[in-house]
Amino acid sequence: MWGAGTRPNITFSLPHEWAYVNSTYVPPDTETGAVDIRAKSTIIDGLSNQRWANLALRHGGKVVGERILLIEDDDALSRMMRLQLEHAGYQVTVCLDGTSGLEAARESEPDLILLDILLPDIDGWVVCERLQEITDVPIIFASALGSERDVIRGLDLGADDYMIKPFSYKELLARVKSALHRARRAAARRDRRG
Repeated sequence: MWGAGTRPNITFSLPHEWAYVNSTYVPPDTETGAVDIRAKSTIIDGLSNQRWANLALRHGGKVVGERILLIEDDDALSRMMRLQLEHAGYQVTVCLDGTSGLEAARESEPDLILLDILLPDIDGWVVCERLQEITDVPIIFASALGSERDVIRGLDLGADDYMIKPFSYKELLARVKSALHRARRAAARRDRRG
């Protein structure tokens, strides 16, 4: 359940007449027709993700998941990760270098960032530092650099987690879900404190 002022991380696509939520009009996205209830956090007090999902599905809509920004220069790996994450219900934006990743983080307001370290233009260490100036969403390093020193450096830079390549689909999903869950809990606590 969400309390007053908390922000859910799910977008629902509803028929146009269902774009009114608690008598407040929420305009649908012009391209997708989705109604982003994150923009109107106070209108969803007391309703769970499941109730919103049921409402959307009952009335011909669809549920679109949380947004993930994937910054990974390996095209084949980024395609595979994107497909896996989309299959699990997430919206994924892929950037193949650090510069475009930083720009996408500013523009797309992701809920979580998956970040490689060995990028062609700016290394992931620097990208992580710059991302923290832009956003406070969870950052998970996903890198072939697997020494203890690298893991510690990533966590010391402020990353929320560090995955060593290769990793399984199940591990990827578990770490993403865990980081998003922690971020939602932290946001709810902040909102309760006012």
